[in-house]
Amino acid sequence: MAIIRSRELIDDINDIPIALISNCIKEHQEGLGRLNKLEQYYKGEHAILIRRQGEEDNGLPNNKLVANHAKYITDVATGYVFGKPVKYEGDQIDEITPKN
Repeated sequence: MAIIRSRELIDDINDIPIALISNCIKEHQEGLGRLNKLEQYYKGEHAILIRRQGEEDNGLPNNKLVANHAKYITDVATGYVFGKPVKYEGDQIDEITPKN
């Protein structure tokens, strides 16, 4: 989720107040749980995979079927926006590319 602030809060773009930066970092940290959960969905690591048969499941079967629509939707939307798959190049490429 984007962190949006009005430009009117900043008098000089070269002198951003520490309180504003701190507030943006705090807002980002509050949303990390949601982003991590969405990343797990994208990778196909759904919550159903860790469910165990037991009393808390009220007799539900232990079926573990994952239809990874999150990855499909994200990849299709990215293709529409960029037209070509995103490609990373450079010396420190290993730091930003996913490990499969």
